[in-house]
Amino acid sequence: MSLTPSSDSDLPTHSSVFRDILSAALAFALVSVLSFSIWAFGSSFAKGPAILYSLCALVFLAGGGLSMIPILRKRMSAPKYAGLFLVSFLAYAILWCAGWFGLRGKAGEIFGSMAGILALCWIHRIAFRYSGPWLLWAGFLFLTHSAGYFLGDWIFQTAKGWPPYLPKLVWGFLYGAGFGAGLGWLLNEFQRPASPTKG
Repeated sequence: MSLTPSSDSDLPTHSSVFRDILSAALAFALVSVLSFSIWAFGSSFAKGPAILYSLCALVFLAGGGLSMIPILRKRMSAPKYAGLFLVSFLAYAILWCAGWFGLRGKAGEIFGSMAGILALCWIHRIAFRYSGPWLLWAGFLFLTHSAGYFLGDWIFQTAKGWPPYLPKLVWGFLYGAGFGAGLGWLLNEFQRPASPTKG
């Protein structure tokens, strides 16, 4: 008995991997900028960190899965992936907030990010029935996510003479680009068809 892989056109190539990463990075960065714009411009209605984080998370929940549609292949439909992303990002957001509100500071950000990304990747692994080294891809996602997040944080902390909203939007763009790049790479790998087996 053998598993039948998808057609050759569905097999990722080196160029398609790069396209997926770039597409996911830019699309998710746009969603992230929209989310961070609530922080940048919504101080009149987003009062308090709990309300602010909840509203920002809603933007990601609504738009994050849609931003990945261009890189989906036949393994999963767009509506099904939108639901998968909603569940997995909600788990990420809850764990990130638990880390942040529980530990605060860099320790809370790192712990929350790590726990949230592990949950997001594990849910993706189950949904795509991926049997490869998913912890490796979770590690890559954590690295790209953290690179964008902490670079954006550094710019936010050190920017001088900028309009007050601009460092926040730049942070949003870099965070989204890093998160999206890692997620695009992960999706490219998780959507690879199973290798044929003889037997």
